[in-house]
Amino acid sequence: MSSNIPDSLIEIRDYNGLGYKPQIDYQAWRVALMNFTPDLLPEKINSMQKHTETDEVFVLLNGRCILFLGKEGSA
Repeated sequence: MSSNIPDSLIEIRDYNGLGYKPQIDYQAWRVALMNFTPDLLPEKINSMQKHTETDEVFVLLNGRCILFLGKEGSA
């Protein structure tokens, strides 16, 4: 690996299944991988989640996605 971070501090995970799979849970943090699944197509979404107690980061590694965002105070 070509970086200043020692290889011993880096874990590489892979998940080829459908949907969401948590990889690491540490105290209040979770790292998960999520792959395409047909029930996540925009025309099939009939509800949304609201996470008011956590920060979230989404990193697209391959392909394309649609990320729906809401404003503070919206339902």
